[in-house]
Amino acid sequence: MMKQIAIVLLFCGALMNAMAQPPAGPGTRTGLEYDIRPFKKNGLFREDDKVGYDVRLKNSTYTKQRGSMHIDVFDAKGASVFNQTVSFFTDSRKTFATDLNLDYAKLTAGFYDVNIIVSTTSAADTLRYVFGLDPDKIFTDINKPEDFEEFWSEARREMLRKEPRFRIISRGNSSTKYVNVYQVEFQSVDDVVVRGWLTIPKGGAKYPVIYQLPDYYEDQRPDSNRSDVAVFRLNVRGHGNSADKIFSDYSTLNTMNLYDRDKYIYKGIYMDCLRGLDFIYKYANQLNLDADRVVVYGEGQGGTLAGVTCAMDQRPKCCIMVRPVYGDLRGLFEMNQDNPVLPWPVSAFNDYINSGEGGINKQRFYENWDFYDPVNFMSNIKCKVLFALPLINSSAPPQTAFSIYNQLKGDVKEMYVCSGNTMDYVYYAYQNLWIKKVLRLP
Repeated sequence: MMKQIAIVLLFCGALMNAMAQPPAGPGTRTGLEYDIRPFKKNGLFREDDKVGYDVRLKNSTYTKQRGSMHIDVFDAKGASVFNQTVSFFTDSRKTFATDLNLDYAKLTAGFYDVNIIVSTTSAADTLRYVFGLDPDKIFTDINKPEDFEEFWSEARREMLRKEPRFRIISRGNSSTKYVNVYQVEFQSVDDVVVRGWLTIPKGGAKYPVIYQLPDYYEDQRPDSNRSDVAVFRLNVRGHGNSADKIFSDYSTLNTMNLYDRDKYIYKGIYMDCLRGLDFIYKYANQLNLDADRVVVYGEGQGGTLAGVTCAMDQRPKCCIMVRPVYGDLRGLFEMNQDNPVLPWPVSAFNDYINSGEGGINKQRFYENWDFYDPVNFMSNIKCKVLFALPLINSSAPPQTAFSIYNQLKGDVKEMYVCSGNTMDYVYYAYQNLWIKKVLRLP
């Protein structure tokens, strides 16, 4: 019980500062300035909380303003749970204030979109906000195949049977006054050569390692900016300088051979990540790397790869997952079943299902995907985890992201949420401090 309490306190402490939703700012069309804030500063409500927003509209013009606010609240599946229209009037340079109250009893644990259309006699603005209700109670149905562990154990045995043939190539022309740059390459499964970039500070100390995995279709380049840690950026197959044997593009890479669970491209990608980790530990002494202080980090697809890697290999000290995609894909499909415009990655997978390649249909797709869904890996992570996401994100919406987060079983896990559609500079400053603390950097 004490361990559970520790997790919750850490969880709430991070959110308290991270989730405060700032004013929307001046309306460019209506001449109004919007200050719309949730009753709870962090945007998260719980069972005994009053749920809603404090709404203030400041008339920044020198004329009177009359108009209306139409408020719609939708659940994660797009179903309307609340709507209201409020009329307002403000004198020049004055403020209209009201409360938007929602009935907790009619809501369930999850995340909700709040769309507000503010209309005046001359123009209209559309505003969007997101709030969460009991996010620690968001769980998904786990569809973990009975032979899941054996499938991935055999995949790892297959990788170990393949000689890695690690190569470290100095790239002096890319090195700087502060870091040496190396190209690393190795053989992975399916006879694919995988490459990455390793930067090691000049100075002779034994440096911790940030092992960075790529976002979808990202071409990672050397990180020459850090002089306190070594950074190994791996380009998995189909990405950057590891794309020479994978004949695909952005729209089809994540569906390659998905009709066959044993040939699906992410089987190889997950193994690429593990082999890259093997490289760090094998050459730690030779390259003066501190194998006891390794953090696995990624954003988007990279966040998912970081989590899966730490689930299958217990050696890293910590893991950073930023807006991880693909989590609870069954739930993501269900959330978008009535959406006329499907967001990525649902759109890519739906197009693939409709292609019928290799006899694929939705049921077979789900059965194969269940071997790869990050939700099914998370309970195996034992190291410290920093989990971060923006609230407004169609590819990794908070509803499915918390489905991933709530599967983590470690004693120390931390959530950081930004209220907009990107991770802001405050988060990256916090992330850097978190890394320094966990890796015991000065």
